[in-house]
Amino acid sequence: MNAQRAESYLKVVSVLDSEGGVTLRPDEVIKLRHAADTLFFEEEGRSEAVEEAKAVLSRVVESERWSEERADRLSDDIEGCGSLVPA
Repeated sequence: MNAQRAESYLKVVSVLDSEGGVTLRPDEVIKLRHAADTLFFEEEGRSEAVEEAKAVLSRVVESERWSEERADRLSDDIEGCGSLVPA
């Protein structure tokens, strides 16, 4: 763990805490939090977690609840929670 990963994790948690129930549905918050948790704490399942998070964020943008830029920022923060396993 390093300071950059911890900072990314805290950003994700903060966004999810403030947006949960407002512009994000509970199931979306759970999936996005799972992705951040997996990247930050786990060794396995990282690539799958990122793909699931990107799918959720894509749906949020398609439903016009978030802008693409906002979703990209959260996606970057989620990925910043840990290094990805090569595909």
